[in-house]
Amino acid sequence: KEELAANIGKCVLIDPGRRDILYCVHEDSTVENKRTCRYTSNQTAIENKLRKLRKLRENLKPDEV
Repeated sequence: KEELAANIGKCVLIDPGRRDILYCVHEDSTVENKRTCRYTSNQTAIENKLRKLRKLRENLKPDEV
């Protein structure tokens, strides 16, 4: 019960399958001074080189089976 009371007001928001994969808000942030951390699907694509590899696969794919 004490552990639950210690975590009141702390917030982590997760938006699966959308632009922001992970969106975190610091517990001390205010409207004027927002302290956030975002991990976007675009960052994932860049880190994993998904777009570059997709283009390579499309170029190497035969036109007819």
